[in-house]
Amino acid sequence: MSEIHYAQFQDIAETNIRITENSDTRITEQDDTRTTNDIINNAAESSLVANATLIPFTKGAYYKLNDSWKEILSIYVKYNGSWIEPEEIYKKVNNIWKRVN
Repeated sequence: MSEIHYAQFQDIAETNIRITENSDTRITEQDDTRTTNDIINNAAESSLVANATLIPFTKGAYYKLNDSWKEILSIYVKYNGSWIEPEEIYKKVNNIWKRVN
C-alpha cells in the first residue's frame, strides 16, 4: 500500500526579472536588472513512498474441448523454425497486450 508521508501547499512571493516586449532584460543606468513587484505563486511539496507487493500468478491456463475445460500443461511456440517453451505469455484485452504468465 502506498502512503503520502508529507504534503504542503502554500503561496509564495517571488520577484521576477522584467522582460521587454522584444524579450530583452531591462537594465537600469546603474547596471541593475529591473525586477517586478512580488508575484504570488502557488507552491506544493510532497513525498510519496510506495511499498510494492509481488503476487505471483498461480493459476493455470485452460482451453475448452468438447464442452469440457482442460488445463494446459505446457505451451510451445514455433520461433525461427524451432518449437520452444515461451518465458512469458500475453493476451490481447481491449486492444492492449497484457502479460498472463
